[in-house]
Amino acid sequence: MRKIILAALWTSLLVGCGNDRDASDTKIIGGSYGEGNQAIKGSYPSTISFISLTSSGGDCSATRIGEDSFLTASHCFPDGGKESQVSISASNGLIFSLQMVNVVIHPSYSSILSKVTTTSDLATFSIRFKTIKEKSLFDSFVTVSTIGSARPVKGEELTVTGFGCEKVNIAFKSEFPWITVANCAENNSRRIVKYAKSKVELETNFSAPFSERYFTLLGEIGANSNGYTAPGDSGGGVFNSFGQLVGVNTMMIGVDGVFLRTIHASVAYPDAVGFISSATSSPTLWQDGKVSVVIDNEGYEGSMLKGMREGEGTQNYKDGKSYTGSWHNDVRTGFGRQVWPSGAKYISHEGRWANDLPNGDGTLSFTEGFVYTGELKDGKLFGKGTMKFPNGDIREGNYVNGKREGDHILTDASGKKYLETYQNDQRISVTPL
Repeated sequence: MRKIILAALWTSLLVGCGNDRDASDTKIIGGSYGEGNQAIKGSYPSTISFISLTSSGGDCSATRIGEDSFLTASHCFPDGGKESQVSISASNGLIFSLQMVNVVIHPSYSSILSKVTTTSDLATFSIRFKTIKEKSLFDSFVTVSTIGSARPVKGEELTVTGFGCEKVNIAFKSEFPWITVANCAENNSRRIVKYAKSKVELETNFSAPFSERYFTLLGEIGANSNGYTAPGDSGGGVFNSFGQLVGVNTMMIGVDGVFLRTIHASVAYPDAVGFISSATSSPTLWQDGKVSVVIDNEGYEGSMLKGMREGEGTQNYKDGKSYTGSWHNDVRTGFGRQVWPSGAKYISHEGRWANDLPNGDGTLSFTEGFVYTGELKDGKLFGKGTMKFPNGDIREGNYVNGKREGDHILTDASGKKYLETYQNDQRISVTPL
């Protein structure tokens, strides 16, 4: 008689959520490679991994199901799910540090083993982006999955995805040979999504509520096996041949100490459908307030509103510039100071900004030692201003599009004054005063 046990599967016997993260861009354990006999970097882009940086739990996989919404397993949140900072890996290995909020555990879920057949191991959470640029970058690598409406049927081929470790130590307890213990064999960073194809195998001796809420996949141990899940794969998505999400990785069980089966929560069970729908109904995308973020080697620290820089903040640019001051609608607006890197034409500008450029009164310091104080328009000298020279000379007059225009008063270092007249930056006359 075949013995199948579900005992203690929400502990170390689960599709694990351990802290081991193994470098991988290959297959799920025991699983088949992708086409061309290798896993394709960036495959299954709706699958991500997340590690909680500030609370317990959360070293799992998940599937993006909305603009800010993700579906994973309830057992990934032993503390019930708290707002926290999380490190999210996209399927191509790119890492984002984001805020996790609104963790919702499926109302039927219970970690009590005696209730396992009547629970759905599903949970949703949302993330908050700091900037529009961050969300745009995230969207380019992490897509929103479509969700299948039909429950998988026996014999159907599905694809299991996850970020679990690539190598594990599998053990069957001698006194209970059907209990499976899986631990990562190596302790490296799991970064890139893995996947394996398997077929649905609905066990007939499971109770009815369990078989409706879950489905099982074959996962035999051996060189030709179809793949089984490992620590870190919990919450990962299971997809049908149309690329639709049909299940969530839940657990792994042993059968007679020889075979493995992986258990997956169905997303087509009636109360799962409504649960998932409610998670995507009202997206709130932005982490407002003071943030610190680095995108594309450019860092910003300051106030944000709806993904845009708003209020006071400091932006460090990849070309070496740095701006500290006021922002509005994601552009430099108001009073601010920008500093250029060594070797640039300018040293700094301090003054009024509009439309992301110096506009209004300001002081512009040049690398060659000149200092201009006066009006600027769209980053150019425009209007009345005073230019101080390294030798002590001072020129006061009018500028148009960065060029001297009209009458200027030149006071040299000895105190002598001259009336100069300029046309298109060319001096056409000079008269001692």
